[in-house]
Amino acid sequence: MFSRNSSSAGNPGERIAATAARMDAARSGTMIPSGQDRLPISSEEKLITEVGVRTRAGCRTARNCATTPPFEMPRTCASAQSSASSIAAAAVALADAEGLAAVSIRRVAAEVGLAPMSLYNYVRCKEDLHELMIDAVMGAADYQREPGGDWRQDLYELAKVMREWLFRHPWWADLAVGRVFITPTVLRHAEHVLRLLQPAGLPAHTQFEAMVLFGRVIVMHVRGELNPAWTQPEERALTAIKEAMGSGDYPLFTRSLSSMDLTEDAEDRFRRALYRLFDGLVPVA
Repeated sequence: MFSRNSSSAGNPGERIAATAARMDAARSGTMIPSGQDRLPISSEEKLITEVGVRTRAGCRTARNCATTPPFEMPRTCASAQSSASSIAAAAVALADAEGLAAVSIRRVAAEVGLAPMSLYNYVRCKEDLHELMIDAVMGAADYQREPGGDWRQDLYELAKVMREWLFRHPWWADLAVGRVFITPTVLRHAEHVLRLLQPAGLPAHTQFEAMVLFGRVIVMHVRGELNPAWTQPEERALTAIKEAMGSGDYPLFTRSLSSMDLTEDAEDRFRRALYRLFDGLVPVA
């Protein structure tokens, strides 16, 4: 918990309001009227200020992107919401065809026939575009099937759907590793995973950890499948492994690696990795 100084810091609402005023004034270069900025800076305010200041190229601040996700921005009419959907679809199509690096405000604006400045009515930065893309892809996925009674099998069936959409949208895995996205469809997905986990009888905090691990295993496994070619550093690593195995100095490592079937089907490895996780959560009797 944050430390509090109840004798002088005022209530939390006043402290946050004062911090917001100071941040706005710092951005605009204006002076705060006398008497409106007398509350001392608390640890909560410092945290809020840091969230607003430590941003990428000034894109996200505590009063815009950080507090109002793009899917919650005001829509004045049905056509505005439709335009937001079109923007998300255009960004997804660009990323699918040319990679995530191709997605920019200017490029997406051109794809939907808008001037770049007009796009800022819907998104304020590239991170907003990424959120809309994640939300659109997950919203289009068909995974909300009724549980079949075997929680391991139910989760594996869901994992296969997730694997398919990661192959369809390879850039999704890179975004999922780099940031945490909290969007309506992401939350619905999380709720669904937790629902499938209920028959396992895990404590609530373990269910959350299991949900996170479930997603990470899928993403990291598929990233490996999406990049099967050996790079030069990996070739050097393979050479070093072969030399280590031939030296006789690492018998356990050599025996373990030699026993692996490197020609095994990727989907079989995917399934085994997930069931290793499931059995670690609730060991099979």
